[in-house]
Amino acid sequence: MTFEQLPRTMVRLADLVYDQIFDAIVVGNLLPGERLVQEALGEQMQVSRTPVRDALVRLESEGILEASDRGGYLVRSLDRHEVTDLYHVRAAIEGYAAGIAAQRGQPDRIEAIEHAIDNSSIGTPTLEEGFELNRRVHRSIVAAADNSMLLDTFDSVWGRSQAFRMFARLHAAEMSFLHAQPGHTDVLAAIRAGDPAEAKRAMEAHVLSGLELQLAAIKEKLD
Repeated sequence: MTFEQLPRTMVRLADLVYDQIFDAIVVGNLLPGERLVQEALGEQMQVSRTPVRDALVRLESEGILEASDRGGYLVRSLDRHEVTDLYHVRAAIEGYAAGIAAQRGQPDRIEAIEHAIDNSSIGTPTLEEGFELNRRVHRSIVAAADNSMLLDTFDSVWGRSQAFRMFARLHAAEMSFLHAQPGHTDVLAAIRAGDPAEAKRAMEAHVLSGLELQLAAIKEKLD
């Protein structure tokens, strides 16, 4: 069977719609509890319903929006317990992966981690860039475990963390924590040394220190 080539413009439009809605929530133009209706958004942005629907579904999957009983979607309120749960899941997944990576000790995987860490410490990234650089470092460590299902789980969990990043007000010192964290090099050192227990411990401690940062940012946001 032969499939027809899909148009690329629809994907691009959905991404643009996503970016507009996401940015509006980040800067506070859309507040928790506000309702978003597909048709109204399409009219404002002068696009068809399909890219708007795709963007809204993506935002819901990331935990940024939730379905409304009256139709459409609501901007979710931040739940500190959910943030805590997510970081504990991250610590379990990434700590386990770091330990396996240390056991395997694959030179090409270790080199990929080093490369990701080096890239994360160049320049002064924006919040968006800092989040992505940090994700790449952590993903390279999970990838070093050479377990595709573990990597898929990591991707799913990090997709959910978009919602929490969005609500956190990160200052200059916190940005430094995001893009040049010493915890990254601690984990790398343990993996390079072939010490699974230390790699697991270092990664768990590193992730949970990020939880403390998020909870502090949430407290400031709510005060």
